[in-house]
Amino acid sequence: MGLLDTIKHAKKTAQSLFSTAQFMVNQQSFFGGHDELLEKMHQTADVSMSVHDKLKDTEKRLNAVLAMYDRLSKLNARLDELTRRIEKLDVLSKPLPEFPTEFRRLELKKIELDELTDVSLVENTVRNLEADFKQLGSIEDSMRLMLVNQLLQKTARSVEQFKALEYDKDDVDSLMRAANAGNVEAMFDLATSYRFGIVTPENVDKAFEWFKRAADVGFLPAVAELAACYSFGMGVAEDSEKAFELYTSAAERGNTEAMCRLADMYLEGDGTERNLAKVFHWYGKAATLGDVEGMDRFAQCYNDGWGTRVDKAKAFEWFRKAAELGNLDAMYTVGCFYLFGDGVAEDKSEGFSWLKKAVDMIDRQDINYLDAPLYYLGICYQAGWGTRKDTKQAAELFKRVADCKLKYQFDAKGFLARMYLSGKGVDQDHVKAFQLFKDVAENGSGNDKSDAMNMVGRCFYEGWGTSVDKKSAFDWYRKGADAGDSSAMFNLGSMYGSGEAVAMNDAEAFRWMKNAAEHGHLEAMFDTATRYLFGSGVENNPSEALRWLKKAAELNHAEAMFWIGRMYENGMGIAVDKREAFVWDRRSADLGDEDAMFNVGWAYYNGEGINADKSEAFAWFERASELGNANAMNWLAGMYLAGDGVDKNVDKAIEWYERAKRAGNEDAAEMLARLTK
Repeated sequence: MGLLDTIKHAKKTAQSLFSTAQFMVNQQSFFGGHDELLEKMHQTADVSMSVHDKLKDTEKRLNAVLAMYDRLSKLNARLDELTRRIEKLDVLSKPLPEFPTEFRRLELKKIELDELTDVSLVENTVRNLEADFKQLGSIEDSMRLMLVNQLLQKTARSVEQFKALEYDKDDVDSLMRAANAGNVEAMFDLATSYRFGIVTPENVDKAFEWFKRAADVGFLPAVAELAACYSFGMGVAEDSEKAFELYTSAAERGNTEAMCRLADMYLEGDGTERNLAKVFHWYGKAATLGDVEGMDRFAQCYNDGWGTRVDKAKAFEWFRKAAELGNLDAMYTVGCFYLFGDGVAEDKSEGFSWLKKAVDMIDRQDINYLDAPLYYLGICYQAGWGTRKDTKQAAELFKRVADCKLKYQFDAKGFLARMYLSGKGVDQDHVKAFQLFKDVAENGSGNDKSDAMNMVGRCFYEGWGTSVDKKSAFDWYRKGADAGDSSAMFNLGSMYGSGEAVAMNDAEAFRWMKNAAEHGHLEAMFDTATRYLFGSGVENNPSEALRWLKKAAELNHAEAMFWIGRMYENGMGIAVDKREAFVWDRRSADLGDEDAMFNVGWAYYNGEGINADKSEAFAWFERASELGNANAMNWLAGMYLAGDGVDKNVDKAIEWYERAKRAGNEDAAEMLARLTK
């Protein structure tokens, strides 16, 4: 080789040495631990760069070295790629193997500038480089072989690891193997199995252990369940503050189940101070993230004013969203909102439809923890709300609710008892009615209990399903009255007033009647009014009498309206006002009171409070007569006899006198005797 060619090679060699050295320096992680070699690489890089600068003017004569450089560059690129691929295997437990010992290390000698003037040295350097190229080619082949081997090892190990992590949660051995191999979902499923006894025996201690292991590696659902363990003392001492801490952690990391439970704790003041603003915040966050339970509870915030103002329309909106996503509680709540026009326009058909959907879900999924949809659907069938009235279907639903022994069991038993009493929807059975009333009276609560106490009293009083026992009736009425039932108060007052099973006591009768009236009992309002009017058990007080009569009248009590008419007609504690008397009589008559009908007829006949009109008088006397009013029959007969307001008809007159006589009217009896002499 000539000198010029040698210089070309030298220039290229310098460039190649620089690139090689730079490559080695950049791969320090691969050649870690060879400090001396790295130092040489640094030195070589410095020197070769200087040589390159000196020889740049002779670049045209270095074509041969350029070709060699091209080969080296391609080789370096291949080695780079192989190295990167091998480095990706750093998850393996064994380190990368060293290069085989039969390959000598590439040694780079420091080359001084003046040494390049020696042609033989240059030629020798070029020969050494060519030998090193061959070695680098062998190293490439070796690295490729190592890569294949390492990939095979990794694949085999991955398959083994995958098989260990793979599991069937219905197979306890598979589940335990995967959990012990570190599969966090298997840990969670195993904990759940221990908690509920799914494929393992129920064991809250082991449930806590596995929930904790899964939670310790950050599995959010496990953090929430671990919080539940602390909250309810499952497998660990109950610790509300720890539960609150864990729920907070999981909620802040986005677990919607934890958000709902955290809101529950803020609502109850459990593990923290009660904070309705936080309740609203966390239920709202869960809801906006699509959690169906969160939607249902967020709706409840608007419904009950938890952390926000009451907004029934907003409540309905969120209940409806949850219902449409299949939340059972929301379905029946939406149904009730439609039934009673709460937050939405009343629509009995829509209400029935949503309650039916809820009950269908209960039947389809065999749900046994919720009875409200069954109960309200039963009411729909009983009352004919949104569907045809079907007392048999109602009875079947009430029976199911009674058997559930949940929230509405005693409400349902109360309805069933009345159905057995009347024979509506079921075969009449007073004994069953009595037993059900007694069950509710002894074991129920609230209004159901007090109402049943009154009905047990009625059963004893009337002999329904048991023997007549007025003393027991009185005792049960007293229990119901003391528990706040207005009907029991009324019945107790009636017994004091009549002296049945207790000494007659008008003062006690008045006290209980007024108490019942103040609790909204309509008949008690009327009774209280008449006691004030006639001074029975209380001093005569026409003003109070009128006040209570008008309260009853506002609730369409026809007899109260009739007596208001009498007070105006006769000036009983107020000024006489015939016109006002007629107005109240007419209102009472329109509601079907026969005595008021007679008075309206009398007013039309005599022109009292209204312009006289014999035809109208006759019409009202006729209506009252058909309802059995003896006075009206007598007047109707007189009008037929005289042809007064109607065509004269003696036969009709005799017929009505006879009916009036049979009804007990003495004047009619006298007139009939005269006519038939």
